[in-house]
Amino acid sequence: MSGGMTDSDLATPADEIQPWRVDGAEVASALDTSPKTGLDWGFSLLLFPLHVLGELIKPVSLSLRLFGNIFGEDTLVATMVILGYLITQLIFGDGGFVAYLPGVPLQLPFYFLGLLSSTIQALVFTLLATVYIALWLPHGDHDHQDEALGH
Repeated sequence: MSGGMTDSDLATPADEIQPWRVDGAEVASALDTSPKTGLDWGFSLLLFPLHVLGELIKPVSLSLRLFGNIFGEDTLVATMVILGYLITQLIFGDGGFVAYLPGVPLQLPFYFLGLLSSTIQALVFTLLATVYIALWLPHGDHDHQDEALGH
């Protein structure tokens, strides 16, 4: 043994890509689960639009959730800035140079809270997007005959 690496040991990223194709077994599996009676066809026609709607709503739901959390955080910080300025005006009055004083920095703790919530939101968004993408990808072999034979 030379201990060196052979060409088969070197895998390129192109070798790792699994092609997405439809073969005869997948078509047969899909046809096997297709509706067989009139009642099954009725339910399929009823549930298909709901399934399509559910798939389209997932990215919209993620987008609105992210927008709402970011907008809420920014609204809170803006409210604290305005409140700090009003407190400064209340304490020092409306006279001359006081109008140029910055407000009480009430928003500082909320900046750190915003960093924490943004990090958590990024984690949740990434996990949900990963799950949704994993659900779109083709699954492994669902042939249960091999399990019955012990393979």
